[in-house]
Amino acid sequence: MNLAIARTVKMADEDPTVKMILFHGGKFFSAGNDLQILTAREGRAPEEKRKEMMAGMLRMKNCLMQWVKCTKPVVAVIRGGAHGIGFTTMAHMDFIYCSPDAYF
Repeated sequence: MNLAIARTVKMADEDPTVKMILFHGGKFFSAGNDLQILTAREGRAPEEKRKEMMAGMLRMKNCLMQWVKCTKPVVAVIRGGAHGIGFTTMAHMDFIYCSPDAYF
């Protein structure tokens, strides 16, 4: 998911026909990341576990950095809950519109 979001934001930022980016989650903005990406699967050697956890953290960092580098206006529409990484990305938005049912 992080890779897909980062690629999409980069593509939109580089496309001259795109004037802004609208980011929303439907009725629920973000439940956050599946924390399993930050934990290693059982039965792995300690070094493999460490590499797996670092790869997950690197994917999240790259996703956030793509928001930081984005030159187009980014608008977030928040409905329902905004948790975890979805909440974190809001710091990189230019405009945030919240519905009355939004919570953080």
